[in-house]
Amino acid sequence: MSEHMNSRIFARKWLEKKGFFKKESDYGGMLGEAAMEVVELIAKQGHTGMSGPWLIDIISALYKAYDDPNDEIWQEYWKSDEGKALIASVGGA
Repeated sequence: MSEHMNSRIFARKWLEKKGFFKKESDYGGMLGEAAMEVVELIAKQGHTGMSGPWLIDIISALYKAYDDPNDEIWQEYWKSDEGKALIASVGGA
């Protein structure tokens, strides 16, 4: 009996066609495996065609903010006692 197409099967086929599992790809095929782990988690949470991409957009925005030293959360952190102590411990201002 064949499996019906779902997000997991589609994702594996898509990643295979794009070469993400190949040893000669970036990170030796590890990105394909990592992507499948995320797809599995999202599917396990019950996300579908609408909420799945929205969740990915939210996570993408979160990591962009985390990487931005000008983000307001980082600015608040560096002004906190903990942030000031960290700066002082590495010889900062």
